Amino acid sequence: MLNRGDTDFSSSKGTSCEPGILRHEDTEFSDVGTPMHPQPGNKAPVEDDISPTKSLEGYEEDSESGHEVHAMQVHTPSQSPTAGLRKKHLYSTASLKSVTSEKEEEEEEASCLSAEAVVFLTLIKNIIGSGLVTIPLSFKEAGIVPAILLCTLYMVISIYCFLLIISASEQDGVEDSQDSGVETLGDIAKKAYGEGNEWPVDVFAVIMTYGGTLSYTVLLGEFTRYIFSTVFNIPFLVENKIVRILCYFVVLQLLILPSDLSALKYASTLGNLVTAYILLLVISLGCILDAKKAQDGKKPEFFKFGFGYFAAIAFFSSSFVCHYNAPKLYEEYKKQKGPSASIQSFQRPVIAAFITSGLLYLGVGLSGYSAFGDNVDGDIFKSLGSKRFSSVATHKALEAGTILYLLMIMTTYPLVFNAMRKSTLRMLETYFCTSYQDSMTTYLVVTEIFLLSQLAVTYICDNVDVVIEFKGAVIAPVILAVIPVVLYFKLDEDRSTKTSVLGWFCALFAGLAGVLSLLNWIKKMGRFSWW
Repeated sequence: MLNRGDTDFSSSKGTSCEPGILRHEDTEFSDVGTPMHPQPGNKAPVEDDISPTKSLEGYEEDSESGHEVHAMQVHTPSQSPTAGLRKKHLYSTASLKSVTSEKEEEEEEASCLSAEAVVFLTLIKNIIGSGLVTIPLSFKEAGIVPAILLCTLYMVISIYCFLLIISASEQDGVEDSQDSGVETLGDIAKKAYGEGNEWPVDVFAVIMTYGGTLSYTVLLGEFTRYIFSTVFNIPFLVENKIVRILCYFVVLQLLILPSDLSALKYASTLGNLVTAYILLLVISLGCILDAKKAQDGKKPEFFKFGFGYFAAIAFFSSSFVCHYNAPKLYEEYKKQKGPSASIQSFQRPVIAAFITSGLLYLGVGLSGYSAFGDNVDGDIFKSLGSKRFSSVATHKALEAGTILYLLMIMTTYPLVFNAMRKSTLRMLETYFCTSYQDSMTTYLVVTEIFLLSQLAVTYICDNVDVVIEFKGAVIAPVILAVIPVVLYFKLDEDRSTKTSVLGWFCALFAGLAGVLSLLNWIKKMGRFSWW
């Protein structure tokens, strides 16, 4: 099979052709062994549903979905004699009908929402993840007013750097290709620095995704313990951490082994609904507890001074980062929007999604911190679960929210894990020149290394705030600000002075704050017995 942009000059008249390959020099055209003899001067018969503009990108996606498809090379009459490039087509009729029906279903689903609405909802889901549970702790660490200012600052930096990535994807580079879309930060790095020099960006993207899945596994440990203790009341599973980990290890193993996760295609919709419920639940319960003066420790403080600022910075940095998805989201937006797509029209849902997420974070942080004061836990669900509400309905709502959040994690984890695994296999294939993606042994080894290492961390550390703070100090600043600024500056040397100043501020501030946050994290770790 030819790669994108390759040309096959090996065929000549009289040379035998493989089944399913159409060559314009030959007098016979083979269709899975069935000969067809065109009349002289007439065009070779071609299936009506074959699109002459079918891209290789679609061909690869169809191949990954399991349909049997073949490559066909033809010369179109409209091509100039100097073009000489044969285009690739899907040609199996049965496969084409199946692929076409799938594409029609996807287009029908996408048509229910505008391109801007899809971007807005997708970004909301990407931004509000596991970091949601640590937001009240950010207010405890910094105080109400500094936390609001830091949240707003990181929201603005995130918007600016997210749009820098989109602008960089539209720039010409040393590896620019009109036939291939830019769907990853590594693709932009390849444009900026050339083939083979994008590996640092790919590595950070994989580490960032690993940190996200690790946060989910730690949350699974916390949530299963709560469910087994309050909902099902099984003391053995509450006290035995290893058995509890093995329980969801089996479930996760079954969910992540398949490479085709089409069964979870509605997980994003479920995630949006569950996220909305969780947000309303946490904010409302926090307000109830605040109204009853439920905090047992110090009352919320408006201002605090100290290294707690850097802990809050790490939490907000980790909570807003979703920039590794920016190129792919923009490519999907352009496909759905069509010729009218532009960076300007893409900006509106992006800005709206970040502002909405920031406001929701502020609501959760203020209500959670106001309710529990300095006794707020690193996981707001732990704090809520420790309180006894007078209303039975309130208890049931909290239990339902915990179970729904657990189900959302279980359905989201495989999707994020699969993206991390695919990126890792592609990196191995690129840098070691071996087709690791087709090797089942490598596939299983990579899968088990990632999963087992995350479960090992979960056994050692069951505090999700520790994991998220480390991710926000070490990895998130690089993905959120440093890489976007460096890539854009490399590709756009004629940028304005204003862009240069803002870009350098974002990169230097995020980088310096990340270093100080890491030092603060190391200092805090001395308080944990397992450290």
